[in-house]
Amino acid sequence: MKQAVLVVLAVVAVVGGIVFGISRVADVSSLDQQGDGRSDTQQTEQEKAAAWDADAKAAFGGIDLTQQVIDMVDSARKWLAGERPPESFEGKLEARSRGFADLRARLAALRPFPYDKRVVPLYRASADLYSQVVTVYQAMVETAAPNHDLTVQLDLIARRIRALADRVFDRGRELVKPKLHETPSPDVEIRLPEEVPNWVQEGLAPGPPLDDAPPPAATEPQLRQPNRPDQPRIDWVRALQVLDAPTPKAIQAASEGHDPAVLQSQARALVATVEKLRTTPDPKDDREEGARIRLSLLVDSEAARAFQYEAVSGAVRLRQAGDVLLRVGETLWSGPGLPERAVK
Repeated sequence: MKQAVLVVLAVVAVVGGIVFGISRVADVSSLDQQGDGRSDTQQTEQEKAAAWDADAKAAFGGIDLTQQVIDMVDSARKWLAGERPPESFEGKLEARSRGFADLRARLAALRPFPYDKRVVPLYRASADLYSQVVTVYQAMVETAAPNHDLTVQLDLIARRIRALADRVFDRGRELVKPKLHETPSPDVEIRLPEEVPNWVQEGLAPGPPLDDAPPPAATEPQLRQPNRPDQPRIDWVRALQVLDAPTPKAIQAASEGHDPAVLQSQARALVATVEKLRTTPDPKDDREEGARIRLSLLVDSEAARAFQYEAVSGAVRLRQAGDVLLRVGETLWSGPGLPERAVK
């Protein structure tokens, strides 16, 4: 029988043996190095991957990142509840902004992971997303009053972007883990969250005045499926070619026209496309590639929501956030053999 079960309620990222993330049930030291009997190839691979992982851990700052994010989210909750004055929350956000700027600078210097060139871009994209959580919260303090309907929606935008930052980081981490050749402890069961969130089920879907009231959230956390169907990569690419989802260019045009109705429609269409892909088999032997593409569309959807909020409120920081989100979404979509998204 398992002696402990770690149920992950939000993404948990593991770097260099340190568990960090937004929501944890327990701290776990569950990964032990394999013993003797490993081939020379595995030994070399493990050493190179471990050395790189140590560099990545140093770039992210280990447990400090967890504390920064937890502190920021807790400060937002207290501000919304009227328990923290705006100037106190603004001071926290300024400190977090500097911290994430430093993180992005460190990741810019991080060398490529020797076994998969997708990892560092994923880590950098996650840092860009974390930085925009700060931007959104800064706009929340500057332009709205606690408990106002629009303020609640802005808090939801920040929380969704934070969740995407977590998930994007973990996609990179999942590409690193096999090269570390670590053996999970038989006494600990780790249940990871769904790679690509469903906002309704997670209780983070947008609502009035940006959209209709969403259905109730799920009563249980959305967990990662043990297995997903797959198909030849060429067939998966063909499925992407016929998606007909709003493109970054179309979203940018709608933002320049300050048309909240069009931006709302684009955000909805992108989420619907993600749900369509949720039931589409992944490329064979590359589950993380399928997840990365779906996450790119959700990031674009949040760009549309940021622009929509800016159009109805005049919060200029949301234009800045939307521009960065579109760049991150483009980074996540890019890769060899991927189709350009059809204009819509």
